[in-house]
Amino acid sequence: MKIYLIIISILFFNKLEAQSFNNQAFVYPNPVSQHLYIALVDDSIQYEIISLQGEKILKGLWIQNETQFIDVHQLHSGLYFVKLNEEIFHLKKE
Repeated sequence: MKIYLIIISILFFNKLEAQSFNNQAFVYPNPVSQHLYIALVDDSIQYEIISLQGEKILKGLWIQNETQFIDVHQLHSGLYFVKLNEEIFHLKKE
């Protein structure tokens, strides 16, 4: 299982960093303040945002070629996991 770090911040950051998921999906920006995007190479992907305590905060289906974002502005500062199918990324909100 691969684990990645994504930072969610209520501060504005100019630098956008993308985390890749088996070169099939890219999660950006990192850090993020309000909207988290997933760029897919093909197909669709299930996503979940999970707290460090294991609580599922958000979940949904991301479909290729659709303009979508995950609204994370309501999340409290801290670390979270983003699960894409069976791969897990870390998420931090400051």
